[in-house]
Amino acid sequence: MEAFSRGPRVFGEAESPGDVVLVNLNDGPEGLGVVLENQTGRRVQLSFKKVPAYRSIQEELRPDLWGRFDAADHQVLWIVDDSDWLKSLSRARLLDVHHPGVVHYLILTADECIDILSPDPPEIGVL
Repeated sequence: MEAFSRGPRVFGEAESPGDVVLVNLNDGPEGLGVVLENQTGRRVQLSFKKVPAYRSIQEELRPDLWGRFDAADHQVLWIVDDSDWLKSLSRARLLDVHHPGVVHYLILTADECIDILSPDPPEIGVL
């Protein structure tokens, strides 16, 4: 069963996913950039250099996550341990060959659930 570990703090302080919105998701030659904004208007960018797969799904379409987190968690970035998505992609055995050591990251915002596979944690920069 999937479990969740805390990733690094995105805004550097307690952060509620309900107070964070997705501003931009950019998949380009430099990797994947995710720009988030908190309720005070502060923006940060999470930059993932190597991303073999990602998906962005509105939270109402992710009932598998409902009830898994509560307001006391105060976390936007998570690491998904024992990831079902990662297992499903690994069945073909090509993920392990071409992208060994990938980790499943999950970003939670007010409306979006963004799943990202990357071998390295994101660089987090204030905009």
